[in-house]
Amino acid sequence: MTQQRFLILPLALILVLTAGFTPSATHHATDDPDLIYDAETGDLAAARRVLNDDQKPDITDDDGHTALMRAAEHGHVEIVKLLLDNGAVINRSDAIGKSALIWAAEGGNADVIDTLIQAGAKIEQATKEGITPLMAAARTGQVDAVTHLLAAGAQADRSDYSGRDPLGWAQESHNSRVIELIRKAQKH
Repeated sequence: MTQQRFLILPLALILVLTAGFTPSATHHATDDPDLIYDAETGDLAAARRVLNDDQKPDITDDDGHTALMRAAEHGHVEIVKLLLDNGAVINRSDAIGKSALIWAAEGGNADVIDTLIQAGAKIEQATKEGITPLMAAARTGQVDAVTHLLAAGAQADRSDYSGRDPLGWAQESHNSRVIELIRKAQKH
């Protein structure tokens, strides 16, 4: 009897703690959380259904994240294209100033970076701290992202508001290839 009581109490606690929990509820979206969740998880069919139900593509969660930002962060290029085709604002920023391009750069999603730039993303749009997509990619050691951003014309010598340039951020990542790419770009 005592062992059963010790098993029942933890199970009851788990049920109480998880009651009402759904993955889309964790986003705290101010509009329709399903589109943000679908973009984050890469569910193209579900994202299409939500957009076909006349949902706006630029819904946000409490931190100002849009479905486009979440799709860009997680490398879901087809959802990025779908959202852009449905009028998503490409250069919108979240609460700290990160755009979809910065989210893609941090995630190392080169295909998404190319798609966003081709669609008109501002390559030098910075966060509230002055961090550009190139700096974000350098900070996280994303070789492909750095390569694509440099090829698209990202400034390798621009500094953020603390005075750190992409090379400084690359050195923080300890990725020798990223450091090499940025040094080479700064010499030109």
